[in-house]
Amino acid sequence: MLIARSLGTIARYGEIGTGSVLAALMFMTFADVFGRYVLNAPVLGGYELTEICIAVIVFGALPAVTARGAHITTGLLEGGGPGRFATFRKVTIGLFSTAALAGLAWRLFVVAEGMAELRTYSPVLKLPLAPLAYLMAATTALAALSMLMRALSPDQAKAMEQAL
Repeated sequence: MLIARSLGTIARYGEIGTGSVLAALMFMTFADVFGRYVLNAPVLGGYELTEICIAVIVFGALPAVTARGAHITTGLLEGGGPGRFATFRKVTIGLFSTAALAGLAWRLFVVAEGMAELRTYSPVLKLPLAPLAYLMAATTALAALSMLMRALSPDQAKAMEQAL
């Protein structure tokens, strides 16, 4: 339960950070549009900042979405079958999703390592991109752990949701 509550708490702080980045993106977009069309002076690197902010928003929200079990799903495998089949289906899908998230986290970490080694920067603002890739890898790994806990223990899932 401690791990589940900790994941829920981390996800909640991720939501706060993600919301802050979203607000900053909103203000930056307003300043960029206002500057572009009224002052004829757009925000330098506005497109780059938008890309970075969207990556932070998507991957920053991933642990919270996973902890809540709020991913978009289809009803393709829903309904029918006895209770045991429903439990088997839920666990199987959860384990498959865990493997997919863990694989993505691993690949993101490999990409982050490459970016750090090559000292990859954004083209206009010269911001280092490795920290962003590390953040994406870390939040995806947290989402994988949350998915695993949701798949294997309904009690852990409830503890994560309560911590949010």
